[in-house]
Parts: sequence; C-alpha cells; structure tokens
Amino acid sequence: DVLSSDIIILTITRCIAILYIYFQFQNLRQLGSKYILGIAGLFTIFSSFVFSTVVIHFLDKELTGLNEALPFFLLLIDLSKASALAKFALSSNSQDEVRVNIARGMAILGPTFTLDALVECLVIGVGTMSGVRQLEIMCCFGCMSVLANYFAFMTFFPACVSLVLEKGARYLSDTEVISLVNAKHIPAYKLESMMETLERGVAIRRQMLSKKLPESSALQNLPYKNYNYSLVMGACCENVIGYMPIPVGVAGPLILDNKEYQVPMATTEGCLVASTNRGCRAILLGGGARSRILADGMTRGPVVRLPSACDAAEVKTWLDSPEGFKSSPDPPLFGTLFAAPGPSPPIECPHSQRLSMGAPKSQLHGAPTRPHPLSSLIGWLTDFGSQWHRCCVSANQECPGRLRHSWTSLDRDEAQVSN
Repeated sequence: DVLSSDIIILTITRCIAILYIYFQFQNLRQLGSKYILGIAGLFTIFSSFVFSTVVIHFLDKELTGLNEALPFFLLLIDLSKASALAKFALSSNSQDEVRVNIARGMAILGPTFTLDALVECLVIGVGTMSGVRQLEIMCCFGCMSVLANYFAFMTFFPACVSLVLEKGARYLSDTEVISLVNAKHIPAYKLESMMETLERGVAIRRQMLSKKLPESSALQNLPYKNYNYSLVMGACCENVIGYMPIPVGVAGPLILDNKEYQVPMATTEGCLVASTNRGCRAILLGGGARSRILADGMTRGPVVRLPSACDAAEVKTWLDSPEGFKSSPDPPLFGTLFAAPGPSPPIECPHSQRLSMGAPKSQLHGAPTRPHPLSSLIGWLTDFGSQWHRCCVSANQECPGRLRHSWTSLDRDEAQVSN
C-alpha cells in the first residue's frame, strides 16, 4: 500500500511538473521571439544537468532517485527571470551594448533572485527536519533544485545569452523586432538606426502600420525599396514608410550670370516644364540674364479673430510699432501686412527662409544663407514663358510694353523676337 501511494504521488507530481513547464514555455512563445525560447530551453537543460550531477554524485543516488527528484526540480524552475534578462540583451544594437545590457539586467535581477533563492531554501529546508523520511527527501531535492537554478542563472545563463546574441539584436527576425517594439524595448522611430540597413527599418514599420489599417494592403502601391534613406533620416522626414515618385523634367539651357544651367523640375502639373523652358529660351536668345537678390523671405499668414475692424486696425498699429516686436528675436523683414480688412484679418509676416517651420533652434539664430539666384528665378521664368507664348505669335513681332520692361531689366533695351 505504501509503495502504491508513492507511485500515485510521483505520477501526479510528474504530470503537474510537465504541465507547469509547458505553460511556462507557452507564455514565452507569446513574446514571439525564438531567441527567448531557445535561451530558456538552454537554461532548463543546463540546470537539469547540474541538478542531476548533484543528485547522482554527491548523494550517491541512482537513476531511480533522480527519477523521483526531477519532477520537484521542474516545479521550482522560474523562467520569468531568465526571459527578463533575455529581453535586456535583445534590446541591444551592438555586441558591446549586449554586454552592457546584460550587466545592467544582472544588476537589477541578481539581488532579487539571490534573495528569492535564499528564502526558498530556508522555507523548504524546514521540511528536512520534519522527521518524515519521504518529506525530508522531497525537501532536500527542493533545496538542491533551488541552488542549481541559482547557480545556472548567475553563471552559465548570462554567458549563454551573450554568445547567442553575438551579432546583436539587428539580426533578429522581423517578427521578433516587432515584438520588441510593441514591448517598448525598441523605439519605433529608431528602427532604421537599429537595423543593418535603413530600408529594413522602413519595411518593418510598414508591417506594423499595415496591421493597424482597416485595409492591410493599403501600402502595397507605395514603393519603399531602392531608395537612399540616408538622405532623409535626421534631415527632412521621420517615421518613413516609403516615398512618392514624381516625374522630373528639365528646362534649359538657362544662361544666368554667365553660367549655363539645366533646370530639373519635379512636377505633375501639365505644361509647367514647357512654360519654364520657353522662358529659358527667351533669356538665351536675349544673351542671358544677370541676377541680384533684393530680399529673401517667406510669408506666414496667421488669422486673428477680433471683435471689430477697429480693433483690427489697433492691432495693426501695435504690430508696426517697435513695442510690438521688442520681445521677438527675429522680427519680420518688412513689417506686417493685413491682407484683408475686417475683424478676422490674416496677418502676413515675411520672415527669412531660415526661419521656416520645423527649423532647428540652432539654425534660427545663425547667419542667414544666401540662396542660389537660380532658385529665385524659376517662378519668374514660368510666368514669363507663359506670357511669351501668348504674346509672341508671329515672326519679328515686338513684345508689348510690360514684357519689354521685364526684358530691359535683363540687360536688353529692346527685343525683337521670333517663334
């Protein structure tokens, strides 16, 4: 009867141990990382080996004794701390950072694990003094199990994690990277810098975004491959998910300040490049153009809602006074302009282009840069080319007065033009 009861107890214990280990690995699997599963498996195997060695060699137990002790060992395995240390290591971007993060994880988890192991040994060790032989044997196995787990976690496990992640977190699968982003271990905006290529970071961000969209295929027609993202990162766009290709035409040649230019223009507006090209041809026939920059600015127009037009006039007077801009480090270049009368006027404030929206603070108070004359001439060329096409319809026809004035400003007193 005693033997049969022992068999029943051991059978139940083994079943519970198997279910316990299964659910622990099932929870780790939900993290989506094969590395965490593999590392936890290595931890379990090594701990089992250490425990088996202790049972067989130090206590002169045969395989039968090991068979009895192993279920209690499995019941005392805690993979949560092992997975926590693995998460610290997986958030690394380089091998040096892996070592630093493992050390940081051990500094955080080590004292807790040491205290837990000490308390467990003291509590389980009480059973070794119960006088009941079977209970004493079980508690002895329990204490050895706790010590084996502690030894494996504090020595073997950190070295194992470092070796497994020798190439860094950038060699994880896309699913594992997404899991780390969702767990806040990797910032989503740093994906490009964390991966081996910038393009892969963009691809992973697209995967994450597609799962949140009502139509998961919405980004299929937005290209992202074969693009030089190094020109974008930290310069002109964040959280990139692709790029929009735009047709690029060329207008020219344009003779400006005795230099010849071919003007590329990216646009989807019909006739824009053709109109600019006609303006370039007109300047070429006239012997070229010389440029001077009189002002360089960009107008902002915030709308202010006021009770009445009289109040708007008072605001206008105040804005034009020195007191209105005494607290501003960068007053408008030419004062302010109310674009329309009334109680809700848009206030136009021309500022230097270096003060454009989103400019870094370090650029706001730096020396203004002189724009290339070519950029200031493109808009004029487009309008000039359109007027030229409308007005010059026959050979040797003289340009109208308004165009002649523009032509004179380009160092020609008169212009006889032909198609």
